[in-house]
Amino acid sequence: MQAVIFDIGHTLVDYKNPLNWRALYKEALKNMVTRCQMSWQEKQYRIAISILEKYNTRLNPRVK
Repeated sequence: MQAVIFDIGHTLVDYKNPLNWRALYKEALKNMVTRCQMSWQEKQYRIAISILEKYNTRLNPRVK
């Protein structure tokens, strides 16, 4: 099973949300794993979080 996760924060919709979603990654991933009836080990969460962090413009700005 595969999943695609898209962060809509201020890209498609403007609403009040944290500017940095990093603290919410694991909770969101756990929700996805539960809803998709999957079972993940801690290593899988770490990998997924590192991918999300790579695209987090608060951690890795697009323009320097």
